[in-house]
Amino acid sequence: MLSFCFGIGEAGFDITIKNQTNEDVSGLTITYNEIVADIKIPTIPAGGTYELTITPEEEFGENSMILYYNDRMNQQREETVIGYFEQGYYGEAIILLEKVNPDGTIQMKIEENLF
Repeated sequence: MLSFCFGIGEAGFDITIKNQTNEDVSGLTITYNEIVADIKIPTIPAGGTYELTITPEEEFGENSMILYYNDRMNQQREETVIGYFEQGYYGEAIILLEKVNPDGTIQMKIEENLF
């Protein structure tokens, strides 16, 4: 099991990505408006888990957090991780990668809890 964590605590968003597929998943990136640099997720092996805490420090108003990747046809795909947040919000999101389709699209479920 691969596990990696940046910081723990109330501030920010604790993100857990669980790869429940039978293959390694790579090329995932997380972003939000006004981010200085998108967050590249390392390869998550089949059955592995990756954890991180994202603490936005940029100035922004209303925002959302997006996970994106390219499928096998090099088409960018997006999934919403956190639909709405503002400065001072905190919470968690669990991303379950359930299946990688032949075209490279990923079936996933995302659960978010904000406080």
